[in-house]
Amino acid sequence: MPTPPSLIVLDLGRVLIRICDGWPQACELAGVALPARAADPATQAELHRLAMLHETGKLDTAAFCTRTAELVGLTPAQVRAISDAWLRGPYPGTHTLLDDLARQPIPTACLSNTNDNHWRLMTTPGVGARGMGQRASRTTTSGAGAPGTGGTHSGGGGLPASAQGVDNYLGLERLTYRFASHLIGAAKPDPAIYAHVESITGAAPSGILFFDDDPACIAGARARGWTAIQITPASDPARQVRTALARESRPLGLGY
Repeated sequence: MPTPPSLIVLDLGRVLIRICDGWPQACELAGVALPARAADPATQAELHRLAMLHETGKLDTAAFCTRTAELVGLTPAQVRAISDAWLRGPYPGTHTLLDDLARQPIPTACLSNTNDNHWRLMTTPGVGARGMGQRASRTTTSGAGAPGTGGTHSGGGGLPASAQGVDNYLGLERLTYRFASHLIGAAKPDPAIYAHVESITGAAPSGILFFDDDPACIAGARARGWTAIQITPASDPARQVRTALARESRPLGLGY
């Protein structure tokens, strides 16, 4: 029988929650006309650079929206609407998977390349995404964590009633640890972000089982010695996680 992992780590976007494929889809969902400048290769490169600054905490959402708006010829409010629309709600089976993971004995975590706005939408109960636009109050599950951890640590937790619009709340307090790139100051596949997880959790690389959809992030994890499983977003991610857990460890009571 395979040796159970000592830590189960899940990516968020395209593993637990749907996200847009790019600016055209996000603009359509936000009700914002796709700016012509967004098709320019140089502009696309700068958009990527700004997004990485946002995802590593070097720009907050207000600064990101202002600089992106200037770049593509939109207003900051329009860019904020596009950012809100980028998250499209959890995949079917996500909440049941998280409930089941919370009931088994192995520590769990998320490890996500994200930003402060998306983190707020995924971790704050009762905040719809599209068309809501209001700021949420800070909560104990906002991902602030202890100084220097870039994450939070907890036991279980409950689920809120669905919010208006798209409910992107994931109930990540059901995970033992929560790691977000904008809080850590590094993004996958930077080796520093994987080392950070190892340092905070105390898990040996060989004992970490990691799920992600991005081949580069999978390669980065494997380079650290993690067991990394690539998820195909279009094919029931929750079921893929369950199947891999059954294959890589003892059954864990997850209802395979």
